[in-house]
Amino acid sequence: MPPLGPAGDDTRSNAAWFAAAVGFALIVWLTWPGFMSSDSADQLMQARTGDYTTTHPPLMALTWSFTDRIAAGPGGLFILHAALFWFALGWLGRELFARPLAQIAFVLLIGCWPPVFGTVAHLWKDVPMLAFALLGVASLARGLRVPRHRWLALAIAAFACACAYRHNALPLVLPFVFVVAGRLGFAGARRWAATAGLVLLIALAAATPARLLSAVQRDVWPVTGVWDLAAMSIKQDRMVVPEDWRREDLTVDDLRAAFQPWSNTTIYDTNKLRISIFHELTDHQRRSLRSAWTGQWIEHPFAMIGHRLRLTAFLLGWRADSVPDTFNLWLQDSPAARTSQATVQGSAARPLAVAALRATVKSPLFAGWLYVLVLTVAALTAWRSRSTPHRLFWPLVVSVALFLPPLFLAAPSAEFRYLLWPVVATMIVLALRFASPGGRDATRRKAMPAHPLET
Repeated sequence: MPPLGPAGDDTRSNAAWFAAAVGFALIVWLTWPGFMSSDSADQLMQARTGDYTTTHPPLMALTWSFTDRIAAGPGGLFILHAALFWFALGWLGRELFARPLAQIAFVLLIGCWPPVFGTVAHLWKDVPMLAFALLGVASLARGLRVPRHRWLALAIAAFACACAYRHNALPLVLPFVFVVAGRLGFAGARRWAATAGLVLLIALAAATPARLLSAVQRDVWPVTGVWDLAAMSIKQDRMVVPEDWRREDLTVDDLRAAFQPWSNTTIYDTNKLRISIFHELTDHQRRSLRSAWTGQWIEHPFAMIGHRLRLTAFLLGWRADSVPDTFNLWLQDSPAARTSQATVQGSAARPLAVAALRATVKSPLFAGWLYVLVLTVAALTAWRSRSTPHRLFWPLVVSVALFLPPLFLAAPSAEFRYLLWPVVATMIVLALRFASPGGRDATRRKAMPAHPLET
């Protein structure tokens, strides 16, 4: 394997670290001790009992089991997640920009952007996924600017952690892994093979915590699959949910009364459908659901497409008035959190932060379509421009492009937190498109040939 070359200089400003420290202090002061939904309370219960399942990332519950001993409840993990996020964002800002004002603007604008700031204040697995993804991109940016193998290794480790927190994070890391393979000296077919090998390594590493903790395996997708079939049952006015996934007395009218087009949870209020995250499934049950679900795609493709497009419209904010505010931000302690004795006295400034965030929840800032539009415009203008963008510009664009389609196909609800990575990645792309990195790095970059994904 060839050497990566000289280290280069490292004389740029450290203003990004100051901005990150300010942002961290702000989020702790304004939102302490974070916000817990029912999902958060479930993970805290796993942390306290040691009974891990794959419904939620066991790595998060394991980490919570340690922080809970130091600061009982959400506070310890909230500080850990917030610190990791602001550290990664600060490091990335320093690696991408040389000038102090550019670094400060980058870090504070992204970190304090209401959808980002509000989501990071929650005890959700989406937050460490985002933080580790940013850490991986920051490590890769460092590896591009100051070539050393250790930065590439750190990037791969960070991407593996991101995937350990969300099972659907793997698509977003693919273009960055491709860049890593190129920086390791691979080219042509060998580069694609190296990328595949690194992706396999990341997937195996991400699955390791669940195996080491002997987490009980729970199937998550069937909760969405049954919901899709419930929608088709209502559409066709006949029951298409398999018999071993429902009680005999479940009717289409029961589904129609409970069904909501923006979430899969309400149909389970009938107490007549099997919930896979609470029960071990048999092979026959898995096969029957798969067969019924794929059968609907074959027999009624337009109806299935219409159902998923309707959810996509809610997810992207095209019909925001129909979706409850809590699907954007929770901003309260759930009854489950109070039952688990996880409530901690909030800061005096917390009500002000809640009021400010709630005022923006129904604004276009929480509309996914806005970020898709901005990303598309930035990509098209960069494509037509003769200037060479930063080498992480196109990997970031491709990352979002790979991350979104599976979400549209299999998302269980229209929760805005699912779009956290596309929102942040779009803002980074926008910064790279219209702001100059500055300093000697920009000059040196123009002379370095690169693959299209790195130009």
